[in-house]
Amino acid sequence: MGKTGLAISLAETIAKYFKQENISHPDHKKCVLYFSLEDYSVNIVRRLIYKNAGISRYYISRGYITDEDFNKIESETIHLEKLPFYINSRLMRIEDIFDEIEKRFQNHDEKPAFIIIDYLQLLSQKRQKQMSGPELIQMIKSFSYEYDIPILVLTNLNPQPETRQDKRPRLTDFSEL
Repeated sequence: MGKTGLAISLAETIAKYFKQENISHPDHKKCVLYFSLEDYSVNIVRRLIYKNAGISRYYISRGYITDEDFNKIESETIHLEKLPFYINSRLMRIEDIFDEIEKRFQNHDEKPAFIIIDYLQLLSQKRQKQMSGPELIQMIKSFSYEYDIPILVLTNLNPQPETRQDKRPRLTDFSEL
């Protein structure tokens, strides 16, 4: 499982928890926001549906789908629609992502309570004015503190750990931003 697969599974698990919590506390509804700079929203939703239905994307791409598979996909689609989990793949600049989060705080019943940004290198490359990695991380950290929301930011590592005896990653292995 890669970083995106792990992140969407985590987001879905948290959204399931928020769904239950929203039922017992309807005046304080929470949601998960997932900002993907790497993949389209529809592809992420498909991944979740196929994973939850236990159907291989390979078989679906080849057209090997049974009536039972179709029913599982339909059931998982309905289940996913009911979760307080929103995926956005249109925003590429950090300011746009922050604006979207702020709009959700002001204009929606469900308030963001967990945010994922996938992934940092693409975010920094899409900015009109390039920021250094530490500046971008500090901006995200400040926003997280201001709104009191955890923000998970995915990033790549350099492949250097593979060449070392001890293959555990170090802070110095983060790819250049």
